Amino acid sequence: MRFLASLWESILAFAAVRFLWKLKGIRHQAIQSFQATEADGVWHLFRGLDKETDPKLKASLFSHLIEEQSHADLFAKTYKEETGRAFQYKNVERFDIYSHLEPSWKNLVYVHVGEIEAVSRFGKIINNLTPSPLRTSLESILKDEEGHVDLTMDGVLELGIEERQFKAELNRIQRKRFKEAWMRTGGRGVDNFSNLLLSTLYFFLVGPFLFLFARKKIDSKTVVYDNNTIKEVKL
Repeated sequence: MRFLASLWESILAFAAVRFLWKLKGIRHQAIQSFQATEADGVWHLFRGLDKETDPKLKASLFSHLIEEQSHADLFAKTYKEETGRAFQYKNVERFDIYSHLEPSWKNLVYVHVGEIEAVSRFGKIINNLTPSPLRTSLESILKDEEGHVDLTMDGVLELGIEERQFKAELNRIQRKRFKEAWMRTGGRGVDNFSNLLLSTLYFFLVGPFLFLFARKKIDSKTVVYDNNTIKEVKL
């Protein structure tokens, strides 16, 4: 599952940066999504922080929360640098990951998985980016996210969670997030890339045949039309 997720992200990152982000406004929408994701992480960390009772872990989570907020602010700044316009915040509907009846360590595992994905995703995007404000911001954020992977893992271990429980929850979350990523990001990426591919094939392969067909019609003395194929269009 992890290999497939990594391979899929590599394909998406290449297609997004090299093709889709060259379309008008798409790159800037991606920056908005990055900012919204970081802000969403802040919200979930705060919700988990509210459930935690261990003072040391609570302080660590709060420090983590502050850094995630700084990342959200940096993406907003990057958006302005690349567009020359003030950042436009996206309205995001949020839901608790777990109910208040679930133990707090599950929130930590969820955040841990999110940090692993962020490191992987940002690294692959950076590899496809040319020097730009976005690349500079991502490189800076990536260093923090790598530290967050260890931070969240240490937090889980300090709570004395059994390895069996940790792995079971980790695998469950990874499957869930992979499915969500496919439905949300992957699906759109595939649709856009497929449309681009189909348009290219249509232009280079189907186009010449249509030209020859039209030329034949023009050269013929009579043109036959079948009115039975015309359908009424209701507006």
